[in-house]
Amino acid sequence: TYERELDLFRKHRPYGEDCFPRHTGRGRLRKFIEDQIINTFGEANTRLLDVGCGNGLLLMEMAESERVTFQFLQGIDYAESAIDVCLAYQRKKLLKNQEQARTVHEKATRPRIHGISFKHMDFLDNSLETKSFEVVHDKGTLDAMYLSSEENLGLYMRNLASVVADRGLFIITSCNLTKEELLGLFSPPVFPSAKLLDELSHRSFTFGGQKGSAVTTLAIELTGGLPPA
Repeated sequence: TYERELDLFRKHRPYGEDCFPRHTGRGRLRKFIEDQIINTFGEANTRLLDVGCGNGLLLMEMAESERVTFQFLQGIDYAESAIDVCLAYQRKKLLKNQEQARTVHEKATRPRIHGISFKHMDFLDNSLETKSFEVVHDKGTLDAMYLSSEENLGLYMRNLASVVADRGLFIITSCNLTKEELLGLFSPPVFPSAKLLDELSHRSFTFGGQKGSAVTTLAIELTGGLPPA
């Protein structure tokens, strides 16, 4: 739990892990996201939303990327304890930056990690501005909505269509849905346009003569409509 992760961190333990790291460790996923942003928007000034940001470490590593820069990074999670962990990690990294600057007798610069906002929020109760993010990332939240109810899934998709910019980038990692099942979720009128751009390869397995993967990660170009409530 995030309460345990925060307790261990306060006892000077290392930063926590991300979910299902064997398949998509932050390093591989970060590079994949960077590649898709560069290919779609270039290197600078995109706004990125992480839905279900967990402990926030992916966003913090994205903020420190040497390949792309961001206008704004927003992490949201329905678990308040997750945001507590995010803020604790963020404070630690900010202090480390200041200490390193003092060590080399230089004025501490404003670190990129300052440009991240973490917010306790249920995406189903979306209060974010319309078309406010060129890039939306999800690793686990869509899975939870898919398994919960059609109503929750529908609300999630409408809120995604609301916040993503036209021809925006949606990067989704799922451990429940195949590529075909994921792509089938993006249809009119909620999404007038959905185009698969790329897929991150994962370790495959064979069962019953069929080859598959336990995890699917896709980059999809989306144009959201104005869905009915």
